[in-house]
Amino acid sequence: MANLWIAASDNNLPVIRALFATKAHTPNDRDAHGYTPLHAAASYSHIELLRYLVSEGGNVNITDEDSETPLFVVETVEAAKVLIEELGADWKHKNSEGVTARQKFEREIEEDGEPLEVVVEYLKGLEDGESATKGLEEELKDTIPDGSNVRLGFERVPDEELDNEQIAERRQKIEELLESDNPEEGIMHLVEEAVRLQLSEEHLSSYSSRVVRQRVESEERKDSGR
Repeated sequence: MANLWIAASDNNLPVIRALFATKAHTPNDRDAHGYTPLHAAASYSHIELLRYLVSEGGNVNITDEDSETPLFVVETVEAAKVLIEELGADWKHKNSEGVTARQKFEREIEEDGEPLEVVVEYLKGLEDGESATKGLEEELKDTIPDGSNVRLGFERVPDEELDNEQIAERRQKIEELLESDNPEEGIMHLVEEAVRLQLSEEHLSSYSSRVVRQRVESEERKDSGR
């Protein structure tokens, strides 16, 4: 019988389909070292095979004997992006040594000269983006009245998809910020975030700032039945 892991390394989809049809193998099968077809496909950047394996029940965050997911063996940023952005891989996962995929790649670059700089840059961008968003959320909490919670996010919207109604909605959100207890500080934080994200002035309109205010009733209002 054909070897599932070799077939995955060779991107031999017909053989893989045939093996799965026998019910003798699954996308989550591990070899003696915990290596799975998903690890093999990720390592060789077989993008369509990765999608197929996940569609057949493959666990994108399955781990090998070193507690490393398929993300830990990628060699191209394309494979990393598909795993994370499309298939839901956890880029914050740590292996048995307590390091993330990004940290492992940095070590491999330093020790072995592996050409993984672009992958590291991509993963570091995810980390920086999360830190910036969390930091901005904390800062904005200080600019609104007590009893409210704020969540802030940015999403890219193609210019051609923006209409007058959407523009009006964005202006309304800015007006709401201006009506807060500390509008100057709030606007300053928004500008600082735009700079951190390296947004040019001409593309600021392509980003949607979502500010969700969740009012929390005080004990006094509960007691009064409001």
